[in-house]
Amino acid sequence: MFARDFFCNRESLPCIREFIRLHLSELEDITSNQIILAVDEVCANAIIHGRGRKEPFQLKISILSIHNQITVEITDTAEPFPIPIPTQTSAAEKIKMRAKGGLGLVLVQKIMDQIEIERLPDAHIIRMIKRI
Repeated sequence: MFARDFFCNRESLPCIREFIRLHLSELEDITSNQIILAVDEVCANAIIHGRGRKEPFQLKISILSIHNQITVEITDTAEPFPIPIPTQTSAAEKIKMRAKGGLGLVLVQKIMDQIEIERLPDAHIIRMIKRI
């Protein structure tokens, strides 16, 4: 398992992408780029929705590769943002409904095979699983 803490700010996004890329280098480019995109989207959401906090906080990103499966966990201690239960809503439907937000989560759902959200008293974990 590889894990690293990052400050939860926009300046960390390139470092987060590079961390993921480095630890997924054995995968085909398309698969690693998809996972990087999904992680980037979740981290960007954490940054945007955690912006109201007065004190800085961190994201912990963990990567585990085992038995033809990549698991990425993103843990943050920001105020929990109401994350909708994954749905089968397509991006086209979201656009048609002119829904504000949510397109990134639709993209993450398309890329990853499984998404789990664990809420803890002082943090929450988004666990994304990709079978390879």
